[in-house]
Amino acid sequence: MHDPIERLDKLLQGELVAIGGYRHIVPHIRNPHFKAVGQHCYDLHVQNSQKLKRRLLATAGACRDHTSLLHSLSLLVVDVASIFGDQSIKSSLQKKEMDRLEVYAYELTCLDGESLALVRDELIEIQDSICACLKGVEL
Repeated sequence: MHDPIERLDKLLQGELVAIGGYRHIVPHIRNPHFKAVGQHCYDLHVQNSQKLKRRLLATAGACRDHTSLLHSLSLLVVDVASIFGDQSIKSSLQKKEMDRLEVYAYELTCLDGESLALVRDELIEIQDSICACLKGVEL
């Protein structure tokens, strides 16, 4: 079996990148409904990151801080958002969220025990709902 700490950390890094992206992109969304959906997705990613941090702490006793990575990625997201508008933001977010869903699905094959249960029973369902929320936005 793969190292569960590495697998969980990889998932946590993805959640932190998503949080940083949403934190910086939501203020640039013009459509009020889409903005509310973006905030909801942000909140779900925060919840997922907290669950993963708790699981990592229980498994390894520590987790890392990824603030410098978040900052550099968020600057890129803000530039794209201000140039291309809501439709481009939606398309970009949908692709990133579908990619993240695929990562979670893959990680099911690499984890076991409580880590597997967390991903299988909670995080994949939440990630799927994020994808559905974004898909349902009409601009």
